[in-house]
Amino acid sequence: MNKQEHLIKTKKEIKNIAIAGKVVSDLLKYLKLQTSTKISPLDLDKLANEFIIKSNCKPNFLGYYSYPNTICVSVNNCLIHGIPTERKFQDYDLVSIDAGCSFNGYHADSAISFILKPQGNNLINVKNNINNLKLKQSLINCAKNALNLAINNCKIGIHLGTISWLIYQYVKTFSFHVVKEYGGHGIGNFLHEEPIILNYGNINTNLKLQENMVICIEPMILATSSKIILGSDNWSVYSKDKLPTAHYEATILITKNGAKVLTSIS
Repeated sequence: MNKQEHLIKTKKEIKNIAIAGKVVSDLLKYLKLQTSTKISPLDLDKLANEFIIKSNCKPNFLGYYSYPNTICVSVNNCLIHGIPTERKFQDYDLVSIDAGCSFNGYHADSAISFILKPQGNNLINVKNNINNLKLKQSLINCAKNALNLAINNCKIGIHLGTISWLIYQYVKTFSFHVVKEYGGHGIGNFLHEEPIILNYGNINTNLKLQENMVICIEPMILATSSKIILGSDNWSVYSKDKLPTAHYEATILITKNGAKVLTSIS
C-alpha cells in the first residue's frame, strides 16, 4: 500500500468520522448560542466537554500533546489554539471556536468565527468601534468564503496545491494574509494525518484528491501581515500586528460528486 492509498477511507471509517462530524457540527452551533458576556471561554469549555460526553463521543483535543482543554477559544488577535480562560467575553469580541471529537476512535475537527453582538439595544461604544467592527466582519467573511471556495473545488483529480492556491488568491483580494506555519490536514483514525494542506501553494502540485479521502481545510486569516507570535502558554498563536484574526475549518469527504462537508455549519 503506498502513502496515497493509505489516505483512502473505508465505508466503516467514513461512517464513524461522519458521526463524529455531526456531533462537532451540533456542538459548534450550541456553543455559539451559549456565548455571551455573562460567561467565559472556560465556561464554554466545560459545556463542550459535557456535550461531547453526552453524545457518546470523546474529546480529542483534551490531552493532545498535553493540550489542557476540550476546545480552543481564540479571541480577537488570537488566531488559533487559544486556551480557554476565565476572562468573560466582551461585546464585539471576535470569537473563534475550534472543536473536535472522536467516535469509535475516528475523528472530526471544525472551527467557526463570529462577532459577539450585544443583546437587546445595548450599543455602547459601537460608534467608536465601527472601523474595528468592519475589519472583524471582513476577516470573518474572508475566512468563511475562502473555505467555501476550497470546498467547492475539491473534486477527484484536483491537486491539493491548486486548492491551497485558490485560498491564497482569494484572501489576497481582501489584502489580507494567511498564516504560513499552520494549515489543514488529513483526518481519520488520528486527529492529524497526512497530508498537510497549507493556505498557499502552486497549481497542480501536491497529491491529487481521490474518492473517499477525508481532509480538513482551514483558512486562518490575518489583517496586515502573516507574522505571528506564540503566547507564553506555548499554545495560543497571536497576530504580530495585534489586529483581529479569523479562522474557519471543516472536515470534508471527497466523493464522486465533489466534496461532502461532514461538519456542516450554516
